[in-house]
Formats: sequence, C-alpha cells, structure tokens
Amino acid sequence: MVINVSRTGALLSASREWTRGARLPLEVDLDGGALMVTGTVVRSETATPAVFDGVLKRQWAVALAFVRPSADALRRLDAICGHRGDRYGLRLGPIHLSGARYCPRCFSRSVVRGSRHRYHCDACQHQFIGFRLGFVRIAF
Repeated sequence: MVINVSRTGALLSASREWTRGARLPLEVDLDGGALMVTGTVVRSETATPAVFDGVLKRQWAVALAFVRPSADALRRLDAICGHRGDRYGLRLGPIHLSGARYCPRCFSRSVVRGSRHRYHCDACQHQFIGFRLGFVRIAF
C-alpha cells in the first residue's frame, strides 16, 4: 500500500521486508489513471503492526527512489507534487546552496554520506561533493 508519493520516490507499507537495492515495479493510482514506475529500495524498516482479518500482522515501511521515470511520469508527478524548480536553496551554475543536505541534480533528500565530503543520491544515483560552511551546505 502506498503511504506517500513525492517527485523522486514513494513510501510504502509492505507485509514483508525488502532488501536495500532491490528494484520493484510500482503502480500508483493518481487522478487521470495509473502511473507505472520502477523504484529502488533505499530503506526498509519495521513499522507498526496492522490487523488484517482479525490477525495481527507484521508490517514494514519501505522507501523507494524512482529509477529514471518517464517524461510522462515526471509531468504527472510535477502536477501533484510541484515542479522541482520550486525546491529549496539557491543554484549558482553547478553549485547548490541550501540549509539542508540535497542532491544538486534532482534536489532529493535521499542522500547517503560516503567518504569525506563525498555523497551519493539514492534517487538519481548522482555522486557529488558537499560540505558545510556555518549553516549553509554547499554541493556540486
């Protein structure tokens, strides 16, 4: 079951645990018909159990990052979630300035810290360099 959809991914409630990196096809019912996308599991953790047919069942919260959604899918997600140009921060050429850690390419918050000042975006697979000066984060 889909709990939340954003421009770059979705949060699902699942009856089983999914391993990080697994690819899942996803059909999301939106106004104007179903949206078919593929997502990569970026997080899977135990969630609050749910009752189905009077039986308590274990549940998992599964976070997916969309993998190269089609132009039509992006257009429909933009209509619902807002265009990515409406994101936080300031772009100065290839440099992105913000108060939080964002991918400079797709503005996703699904960013994993690697080695010193190196980051990886789970949403678009972009690898970038980032650092903080006071309260400002700089990524390129």
